[in-house]
Amino acid sequence: MATITLEDFLARVDEWREIFLKELDEILEGEEGFEADEDDTLWGQVPPVNSKAVVQLNPVVEEHLEIKLKPEQWIKPGGFNSIGEAVEAMLEAIKAELNVSAGE
Repeated sequence: MATITLEDFLARVDEWREIFLKELDEILEGEEGFEADEDDTLWGQVPPVNSKAVVQLNPVVEEHLEIKLKPEQWIKPGGFNSIGEAVEAMLEAIKAELNVSAGE
């Protein structure tokens, strides 16, 4: 069970966003084919932020928030077009999980 409440999370969401953006950027650093330019994805091109990379954020979420997210809760098949898109999907999954926990 999470040690953070939904209200606490939302009050610090900008802080969490920065933490997770930095973590994912570090994960992707040096990955072959990764381009940080969000506007550079062409139709049919493989998204620069692949599923294998973003799933590595799950332990970071668990370490900071004590929440276990299942990859299928937030990781889009095929990956994401940007680091920001991946982190926003994860933040939404965290909010949903905390909302469910609050209702228990």
